[in-house]
Amino acid sequence: MDRNGEQTPTLSEFAEVVRRVGKQADAPVIDLNRLSLELHASLGPERVEDAFEFYPAGTFEGQTESLKDRTHRNGYGA
Repeated sequence: MDRNGEQTPTLSEFAEVVRRVGKQADAPVIDLNRLSLELHASLGPERVEDAFEFYPAGTFEGQTESLKDRTHRNGYGA
């Protein structure tokens, strides 16, 4: 999400395939991609980073650089 709150979905194609397969198999699908985008939008650009794994350098032994993982969520983002 940029500073203006615009999101760049990175998994749209995969999410669409999952929805299509669920429909073909007549199986329920929980659209976590859509739910994630809704969560990010509700948090806004100032708070969305609170939901991800961000650790300053020195958080872990031997960690010399900060970690900014925008893929995996922490407990708050889960």
